[in-house]
Amino acid sequence: MKVKLIGIFIIIAALTISSCGDPTATDDLLEEDHYIDVFSELLVINQPDEEQLDGVSREYLKEKVFEEYGVTQEQFERSHRYYQKQPDEQLRRLDKIEEQLTDQRERFQDRLDEDRKQLADSLVGPDSLLPNDASIDTTDSSTFNRYELLYNNN
Repeated sequence: MKVKLIGIFIIIAALTISSCGDPTATDDLLEEDHYIDVFSELLVINQPDEEQLDGVSREYLKEKVFEEYGVTQEQFERSHRYYQKQPDEQLRRLDKIEEQLTDQRERFQDRLDEDRKQLADSLVGPDSLLPNDASIDTTDSSTFNRYELLYNNN
């Protein structure tokens, strides 16, 4: 009888321990950071309208993302289903993705602003208004006034 109880206890303990692991986790589950990187890229691909894609299919872009990160679409989808079964953690991951995308957008905007300023400076600067060998004739007030108006109004 004792042996039978010990045997039942061992079986129950083994079942309890084995159920503690996540049976849905696959061997090819993407690491969380890798998953976040791929997921954020896919979110970006899904944002633009078809017109903005200029004839490039979303499926093609998704294939390129999977290729770039060395994962298959099926592997990503299995990982995505696994991570979505953890709602609180998935919300944390989504917050991290939002933070990454916000940082990228700010860096892009800073670079765009810098490029616009450089372009404006190159178009408005005093050297760009006159030919390389030209000089302002200060005795001719009409030339000086036109130059002053162009330069000071920008």
